[in-house]
Amino acid sequence: MYSTRVLELIQIFSIYTILLFGLAEIIARPFTRGKGLIYRICTDMVVGNFYIINMMFLLAYLKCLYQPIMIVLFLLGAGLIRFFTDRERMTAYWKHKYDILCRILKREYGSKLVKQKVTQKTVQRVKGMSFNLLRGRVLEGILLLAAMAINIYYYSYQALNFVSYAAPDVEVHLYWIQSLVGGKLFPAGVYPFGMHCVGAALSLIFGVSAVTVGRMLGVVTSFYIMLLCYLLVKSLCRLKYAPIVGFMIFTIANLTVDTTYMRYSAMISQEYAMLFLVPVMYFLYLYLNEKGTKELVLFGMSFSLTIAVHFYITAVACFFFLAIGIVYLYRMMKQKMLVPIILCGIISTFVAVAPLLVGLCMGYELEQSFIYGASVIMNDSDMYADSTGNTRQEEEQEEEVEEETINYTPELIIEESSKQLEKYVFKDIRYLWICVIPLILVFVDWIIRLCKGCVTNRTLEYLSQMLYLLFILVELLLSRFELPVIIEPKRMGIFIAYMLPLLMAIPLEMFYELLKKYRSWGLVCNVAALGCLGLVCFYIDMNGMVKELPTVYYFQTTGAMKAACDIIKHYEKDSWTIVSPVNETTLTYNHGYHYELWDFITELEDYKEGMELYIPTEYVFFYVEKMPIQLYGYSFSVDDEILRKRDSVSVEAAMEEIGHDYQKADEYYKYKRLELMSRMYYWAKAYQNYFPDEMTVFYEDDEIVVYRLKQNTYALNNLAIDYREELLYE
Repeated sequence: MYSTRVLELIQIFSIYTILLFGLAEIIARPFTRGKGLIYRICTDMVVGNFYIINMMFLLAYLKCLYQPIMIVLFLLGAGLIRFFTDRERMTAYWKHKYDILCRILKREYGSKLVKQKVTQKTVQRVKGMSFNLLRGRVLEGILLLAAMAINIYYYSYQALNFVSYAAPDVEVHLYWIQSLVGGKLFPAGVYPFGMHCVGAALSLIFGVSAVTVGRMLGVVTSFYIMLLCYLLVKSLCRLKYAPIVGFMIFTIANLTVDTTYMRYSAMISQEYAMLFLVPVMYFLYLYLNEKGTKELVLFGMSFSLTIAVHFYITAVACFFFLAIGIVYLYRMMKQKMLVPIILCGIISTFVAVAPLLVGLCMGYELEQSFIYGASVIMNDSDMYADSTGNTRQEEEQEEEVEEETINYTPELIIEESSKQLEKYVFKDIRYLWICVIPLILVFVDWIIRLCKGCVTNRTLEYLSQMLYLLFILVELLLSRFELPVIIEPKRMGIFIAYMLPLLMAIPLEMFYELLKKYRSWGLVCNVAALGCLGLVCFYIDMNGMVKELPTVYYFQTTGAMKAACDIIKHYEKDSWTIVSPVNETTLTYNHGYHYELWDFITELEDYKEGMELYIPTEYVFFYVEKMPIQLYGYSFSVDDEILRKRDSVSVEAAMEEIGHDYQKADEYYKYKRLELMSRMYYWAKAYQNYFPDEMTVFYEDDEIVVYRLKQNTYALNNLAIDYREELLYE
């Protein structure tokens, strides 16, 4: 099954790239003509996502989410946009093609000549692209490919080695994608649905399972996030090899805690929105330096996408805007750029929010994440619990307790800040020097240049990045002192880690700036940078500092996923029901039905003579874990023994009381899974003894057994039996 998952990853990577960059090249060619590779990649990433997301919203509201209609409308819409933005060239292009067609029909051009011309033009384009990409960049390209391969290895590990979702949130997001594939928008309320629109588009247009998209899209996204991270550093540095040195060390060194990079393995909205953080910065810098209208438009689209996908990235982008406002205020006022930027931000916000407002006007409620976000800002951990119905069973009497006033001395502030940074960012507080050294270098360089009157664009760009870093650090530390925050600390740590390639490249860049007036020193600096990379990599390897694999989540077994895929593939739609924990709900959506295992077991708890329990489909599949997944919902290291050494189902566990201590089935799966699965195991064995012809084993391995019940839909099997009485004789 490993090879199957590799093929699935290649498939999702291919169709995502084709859809995104194919549509973007049709639409955005007037924007990218004559521009460099960084500009083109950032533009295509923004334009492609912007077009797909808004087209999906439009088609969802019009109830037109059908493959043939979508293909036609996506291509037609892209073609029309291109025609109106590049009318003269498009008219000339199609006129030329029409003339060639007429000549072919008149037999003025033979088939051999046409093939020859097409072949020559194709070869010329491939050679031209290869030359532009590889000219003077062979070593850099090899190092970049090596770094990207390492990143793919890290962030695909869970997807390729475990079928379970890479984060708890994925099940919810996959359910929303499945709902959109089925034509239902906002199944849990109004939410920034940008990532879900892209996932649904991939599934509908290419006919790929939404489950495959949900499992693999996070890996594909992480590839492009890392690529954009490198390209941003590349756009800010003059020393050729400084970006790749910083990026390679960031890739392999175990400098930060795993929460700063483990989420890249998963299809999560926040990580998907990080695709647009670099374009926001890149295009705003270009506009401030060149004052180009196209760059302002692309900046606005990038900012709009952060809102359309995840508000946290919007908040982080606002920290960057604050840094830009401080550093570039004089220039923006002098060159009258402030008003256009503000207007662009307002328009971009409206464009992103408009589909959500339409949903609210149609009667959809807000999704609970908005309440959760408010609870984070207000430091109120009970707000979210209350909003989701997790009220306390008994009201506790309020007790007045005198609050202890903490006197935050400088020593205490430093101590508490260090704890916060070690908890959410760095493995060791000593690594904080990675941030401190660039900060000092950039501010000293800025002061010196300010005194000399030779402040450059590059100086302002570095200065704004350092201020942006300071704002992120402050936001990260606020919660430690019980102050209001916008984003949780564990998520803020991601953005600090994301800046490490730039922070490690800046010292090399500053060294180059000091010596660049000497012509031969440019080569010396590049050689020194590569030598530095080699030494650091050797040091990392010798001291056991290679980055650890991300922790994995184990919500379901490989057999459970394999069985579900076989059921979907070989059984008629809506003719079957899976009885299992909640994990298979998203798999069955749009294909069959799901019956919660917790509900099934609790129905049988109150067994009485003459009790009836029916499931009205021809086939019913019962999922029973022989080795129940203990500590369900927790993350593990890949070599953790608890994954392999789990308790097996037993009569003793089946006879244990489940109790009524929890209010949600999820909590019973987390804390009472052994008891539930033991009950299910012995019910299935007893039922198979009663009905050996109807109840058969569909799939079995060391971890799970899946039973299949085939029944007459006009005379359904009664599933209620007193199996627990038989356990007394086991």
